[in-house]
Amino acid sequence: MSLSIVMNVQKHLPYFPVPYPEECLYSVIARYHARSGNPTLKDSMQDLFCRSNVSTIASSITTPYHISLSQANCWELAGTNYTKDRLIREHTSYQFYVIRRLRERLPSEDSGLIKPSIQRALIHESGKMRYCPSCAREQRIIYGEPYWQRLPQLKGAEYCPIHGRPYVSSHIDLQYAKRHAITAAYALNECDIDVSQSARVPSYMNDIYIRTSKDINWLLNNGYKVQGLDRTLQTVADTYSLPDVWGRHIEEIALGQLPIEYVHKVFPSFMQERYSFNHSVVRSITPHQVAVLMGITAGSAERFAKLRSVL
Repeated sequence: MSLSIVMNVQKHLPYFPVPYPEECLYSVIARYHARSGNPTLKDSMQDLFCRSNVSTIASSITTPYHISLSQANCWELAGTNYTKDRLIREHTSYQFYVIRRLRERLPSEDSGLIKPSIQRALIHESGKMRYCPSCAREQRIIYGEPYWQRLPQLKGAEYCPIHGRPYVSSHIDLQYAKRHAITAAYALNECDIDVSQSARVPSYMNDIYIRTSKDINWLLNNGYKVQGLDRTLQTVADTYSLPDVWGRHIEEIALGQLPIEYVHKVFPSFMQERYSFNHSVVRSITPHQVAVLMGITAGSAERFAKLRSVL
């Protein structure tokens, strides 16, 4: 990266919105664009990333890809206490990625850790920006506007762990969101944040979905405590007195704890003929699958982290 670009990125912006609790980076960028006065999204991308390509915003729904590649430690305004690393830790899914590493490393130290393509394995299959109506209503009361949170956008997160209600898909298509900075305040009206909206999953699955959402949310904020995918899976195997968790062992563990339709939803490979959960497949295991295994092994992801420390 040339010196001129670095200097351009590192200058303080005249305005940058302080992120709300659990707000995803995409939402923060969208709010910046809405309030910046910039006539086009290209202008805002130039402000933030020193590049006018609007596709830059695409990975910010879950990943910190473009921030991790940046040499800047600013967007920070005096007194906000927000650095690049804090934005990455608290407003992206970065801590999902560190479960694959043996020690904690920030993206600024390891830009190769995160790639924009990884978002496909994380993003919810609905293809929409998602939200909790109860959260949106509270956000409007407390902050004056709703905002997009991290957790609802992720695969496997079906229920709000705070309110115990199902997440709702907005009318904002992800493909459209990837090319435009759409604020939740623009997308959601009073009808959208009506908390009486009905559940989208069978009632008997409520507890399972709530528990999984809590585990995924814990990983979002504490992934560094369970680093090392091999070690995590070996702890699962040790707990069940198994030599490993390859082959059908994961299916055996999951089916012993969860309804078969949920197991097939979380581990779709089990439905394939001549299924073989080999080492290369485990390398592609998703954070959602890790959260489920941790939950059924120890009762919750947090308890699992403590269990592994004593084994």
